[in-house]
Amino acid sequence: MSLSSTPRSGRIIRRYVRPQCDAIWIPDSMLKSTFVRYCAISRISVRHGSSVPGPMENRRRSGTRRMGELTFGQAQSGAPFWEIGNAVDLTEWTWRPPTRKDSPVQDSQACARQEATLSGIVSAWLSSPNQNNNPQLQQEEAQIARDALSEGLGRRTPLSALAQDAPTIAWDAQSDPEGIVNQGLDLLLQDVSVSSALSTTPNFTRFCIALRQSLSDDQFPAKAIRVVLRGVREGLARALGSLDENQQERIVDDLKLQLFNAILDGLCVRASNGHYPFEHRLYNDMLHAISELQRNNIRTFARAISCIPVSNLNDVSSGILANLKAYFTAMGRGTRKEATLIRQANKLAVVLQSLDSARNACILAAATKQVSRYIGSQTVNYERARLSWLHLLARMPGVRQSYFDRTCAALEADRNSIPFTMKQICRLFLARLHRHEETEPNHHHHFAKLGPAFIYNSLLRSDEYECYALLAYRLWLTGGVDRIKGLCRFLDKLGRRQDVFRLVLGFNNLVKNDASPLVALALGMGHPRLALSISAHYAESRKRPRTSFWRSDFVERAVKELLQTRSMRPRKLFGALGVFRKQQKKISRIARGNSPLAPRRHILVAPAGNSSAFSIAPSKTI
Repeated sequence: MSLSSTPRSGRIIRRYVRPQCDAIWIPDSMLKSTFVRYCAISRISVRHGSSVPGPMENRRRSGTRRMGELTFGQAQSGAPFWEIGNAVDLTEWTWRPPTRKDSPVQDSQACARQEATLSGIVSAWLSSPNQNNNPQLQQEEAQIARDALSEGLGRRTPLSALAQDAPTIAWDAQSDPEGIVNQGLDLLLQDVSVSSALSTTPNFTRFCIALRQSLSDDQFPAKAIRVVLRGVREGLARALGSLDENQQERIVDDLKLQLFNAILDGLCVRASNGHYPFEHRLYNDMLHAISELQRNNIRTFARAISCIPVSNLNDVSSGILANLKAYFTAMGRGTRKEATLIRQANKLAVVLQSLDSARNACILAAATKQVSRYIGSQTVNYERARLSWLHLLARMPGVRQSYFDRTCAALEADRNSIPFTMKQICRLFLARLHRHEETEPNHHHHFAKLGPAFIYNSLLRSDEYECYALLAYRLWLTGGVDRIKGLCRFLDKLGRRQDVFRLVLGFNNLVKNDASPLVALALGMGHPRLALSISAHYAESRKRPRTSFWRSDFVERAVKELLQTRSMRPRKLFGALGVFRKQQKKISRIARGNSPLAPRRHILVAPAGNSSAFSIAPSKTI
């Protein structure tokens, strides 16, 4: 298509290309090339388009929309596609990502980029620079727009940046604590008057920074700090009384957290400098205040505990119990997954790792008593609160195994409580075993073969009645016969002797070896611990090379232990050892019924010679 450079076409193009206020002359050649490009694109759309939409048209449009497009930087040639004149230069092409159907924002952004490019080309012909095209000015405007967007979204500015240019607040040792409280509440009211949403609180932030600095400089006694803490806590709700309940609760928690962090920062600096002795009343008030937060306060609780010496933990027992009560209430309400419960127990166990079952027995006993009070509660689930406390105890290194066993038995003894499931017992034992192995690094590599995947996933995939056998089998593979005995002792402490029998029986079914007949004999006599001891003897004999199993010392030790039981008959023992060569004889009919439909019975009869060789008095048992 040819285009003559007429004044009319030039005026039309100039009307769309440049604004009316620019008194600038654009060459006709530039306008002509722009119009030729527009006509070429229009010809392509007319050639391949369709005025009547159909299935093929829809398929072509969707294919263009979903596939990447190639632009080779030149206009479409009018020659047929099979001729050399229509060949494109493959060295100059750009890839464009596919255009989504439901993205009008991208289309508008693409148009904006094209307009900006065209305006840049036009501005290159200008003789004098335009201030609107200044890159520095554009960056400043973009920064102002981002700041306005950030303020509109309610993002909080860092505390140090808010109080950097504000006037400082100074107090001394003679300052009145009540006056400090009133000053802090007045500053908060100034923030409320500026913005009721309190997205930023620069005045209250200055108050917290000044309070932290005064505590670091040892300008306040402990009694004055307690007055300030109590006064600000009680005055926050009054200062925010104009807000609704949900918004007020969230903002009050934010302000309390900001106040607690400022006080803890000052107290930590003060304690590190050795300016004053430990004030248990002050820290006790801090712990009680932290327990009132309506959010996950483990991080703030950990900061407060880190400032308290281990020897003074009993002095702040009421504050620790208040936070434990909040933890039990949070875990006992609602339907929470056990994985969430275990994760929170791991975090809290790190905070309370200094508690000892002997030195801090009063704190642990009071926490156990608090859990027992939830029996029959309608608001807190007792079983979940109990499980959260036991998982926490299992992960505390200072708690002894005997104390842990007694606590588990005491919390399960109530008749109104639901007993532990087998999987819960296995997880508690594994958590306790993992903590014990961490304290003994020489044996940690054996337990590391279990891995965390087995602790949480293997038991989850197993049946309720198979978890004991599966756990015992994994402990057996790691050389942990003593750990299996520890699990049996744990079950015995809980009063689950039948579970001990189930554990050894399932373990014997999984582990098939030369000692299985003797283990089955001990189980048949009702001695699961003896069966486990026989398995332990077999494990010891496997550690030393031998020519034959029957020539090892294992058989002698196993026979001695079996003969020490009063209910054991020698004939059963000899049968398990394979002394008798068993024969199978059939009896054609049962003498009682003489019916052809009566079932046949198979009995095992020993040869007379072997039985006479080991015959003893019928009434005598060993």
